[in-house]
Amino acid sequence: MSTHTVRPLFLMLLFGTLLLGCAGTSSDGAKAGPKKLRKNVVVQINQFHVRPEVVRVPAAGNSVAWTNWSESIASVSFPASVVQSFTCSEMRPDFVVNGDRLESIVALGSNEDLVTPCPLKPGTYEYEVGLFNSMGNRYNPRVTFKGKIEVVE
Repeated sequence: MSTHTVRPLFLMLLFGTLLLGCAGTSSDGAKAGPKKLRKNVVVQINQFHVRPEVVRVPAAGNSVAWTNWSESIASVSFPASVVQSFTCSEMRPDFVVNGDRLESIVALGSNEDLVTPCPLKPGTYEYEVGLFNSMGNRYNPRVTFKGKIEVVE
């Protein structure tokens, strides 16, 4: 055989092998099993939003951490009723109940982080992030935005 006939034959054989190898795969993930939830999730605070806005964690041993990448000081708060949904009774050192809010004691500066005090029980919990320019403006944030934590069985 000459090289002029071997090369096209080789390329057709290679293409056929690749085609057969890809025939059983699905790009839509239909054959993939259920996605495993991560126990520990990091939420990034940016200038005008959090990413991801909704986090899903399993009930057993979960924790959520917020890291501040905005140019402002940030605080995280929940409705005070969320205290009953934690698996521990003590919210300190990072959170405290203040009136109708459970709020972070530590105001996050640039590239600092904050973590939930202990795992949350199954349920859906909304929280609010406030951004402010100085500690004196903590209760008068220049911008606020919401996020959500979904704890599943």
